[in-house]
Amino acid sequence: TDQPIKRSRKRVIIRRDELPAAKLATTKAPPKPKPKPKPKPKKKPASPAPKKPTISPSDIRLDNLNASLNAFDVWREFRPLVIGVEKEVFQHIAKHSLSSSKNVAQRLLRQHVQDERYQRNLKSGRGRYHLDGTAVSG
Repeated sequence: TDQPIKRSRKRVIIRRDELPAAKLATTKAPPKPKPKPKPKPKKKPASPAPKKPTISPSDIRLDNLNASLNAFDVWREFRPLVIGVEKEVFQHIAKHSLSSSKNVAQRLLRQHVQDERYQRNLKSGRGRYHLDGTAVSG
């Protein structure tokens, strides 16, 4: 065990306890740990840009239909409308080739009849009117 163990001309294996003390001191020291990077101040997350309010296509059609129906004095003055005026509104839509669905027309009628001015005129006891302004008899 005095001599190093040799392997077939490849490497020489030397045990640590067999090395002289001077050689042990010259071995590399373990590398120093790298300094940790300083923590950066946390930034607040960027707030998203405010979105522009989008108008749905049905709302645009509703506004177009309302503008078209404002040509009638009865509609513009919120006079009480005849029961079944929905048919007249649909005829108006077809006549003027307006792009409007049944739901849009019904929503517009609902908004119109729930308006305070319409309700006030309805309670006043005046008669009901067709879109063209003719009063309903009876």
